[in-house]
Amino acid sequence: MNQNSLSLYQFLPIEIVRAKNFYLFDSNGKKYLNFSGSSALVSPDHSNKVIIDALKDEAEELWDCPELFLFKTQQKYGKKLLKLSFADSAFFYNSDIEAFEMAVQMILQYQLDKNNPNLQTKKNKIITFSGSYCANDPSRNNFITLIPNDIQQLNGAINDEIAGILLEPIQIEDGIHGFDHDFIRHIRKVCTENDIILCFDETVTGFGRTGSLFYYQQVGIIPDIMILSKIMADGLPISACLTNSDIANATTKSIRKHVFGGNSLAMAVASSVINEVLKPGLFDKVLGSGKYLAERIAILKEKYPKIIKSVRSYGLVIGIEVENSAQVLINKIIGYGLIVTNTQKDKVIKLLPPLHIQKTHIEEAYNILDQVFANEMNRDKGSNKDYISGKYRI
Repeated sequence: MNQNSLSLYQFLPIEIVRAKNFYLFDSNGKKYLNFSGSSALVSPDHSNKVIIDALKDEAEELWDCPELFLFKTQQKYGKKLLKLSFADSAFFYNSDIEAFEMAVQMILQYQLDKNNPNLQTKKNKIITFSGSYCANDPSRNNFITLIPNDIQQLNGAINDEIAGILLEPIQIEDGIHGFDHDFIRHIRKVCTENDIILCFDETVTGFGRTGSLFYYQQVGIIPDIMILSKIMADGLPISACLTNSDIANATTKSIRKHVFGGNSLAMAVASSVINEVLKPGLFDKVLGSGKYLAERIAILKEKYPKIIKSVRSYGLVIGIEVENSAQVLINKIIGYGLIVTNTQKDKVIKLLPPLHIQKTHIEEAYNILDQVFANEMNRDKGSNKDYISGKYRI
């Protein structure tokens, strides 16, 4: 297979040509159970008729609309999203990065507008936490990085310069680590008392993956800003930055413009997806499937203690921490037909199954993991030799 496009990743020597149900198929006809969270995130399968029909209908009616005008699908979806959340305003973009940048801009502009119209405000620092996605950018000299769940350090960092706190409630790329709910509630209290903006990054945890529509609802607090992406349109490029009216009114004039953000096709699919998420029983199903999958992996941990160090799960967000390189194991797992990925720390295998995953598929995944770990314990047998190098990353 020739690679003619630039990428931030090294591709596996596998060409995916089609998808059906929970599976991807390569050019040789081999199928892979998709636990990567890349597509079929919400739909029952890769070819969900309701979602496809929504896309077709919108494509035939309105392919695109200039930003100067209102259009039905965006208005309808926006109103539904606001009704289901704490927010009064929603700003739509194409990617999680764009929505994140918008959130940072909102925090700083709100503080600037409220505290000093003469542009001399000192309130321009933002607190993040080590292990969070946004804390990995060394170019942001106005970011202060703290240790997660350390109330004493947080209290000591609060001063008149702090404009906002960015919180990823479950740190995905750090290895699937969740913040203590009491710590999050303390953050909310600190923000309220000190006029600090609290932003929740729910690009992965939003839209049902952890067993509620949004994760903040499980904690029992209300953020000031929320970032959404990933599941929103079942794989189509879309993101959103939601906030309350005070912040929206203070920042509307300075909001960063976008191209294609909230376009009619993505809005139509997003509307269809949220209807899927809100179907009765889905959240209970997510929690039940996540519990069952975690229990099955816990059995593997007992069976292979020299390979698996720990298991962490939050609904259908599961991390398997391993003793050695996760990527080497992942390449072998994919070789057996299960697509999983790693985190930025190469010690955790990340599982993000579709929300409608069935018990039979969980058993299929369990059997593949069991086989790979068994082979790893008996490496001299040469099992799965085509995938042992660990050279490729996805």
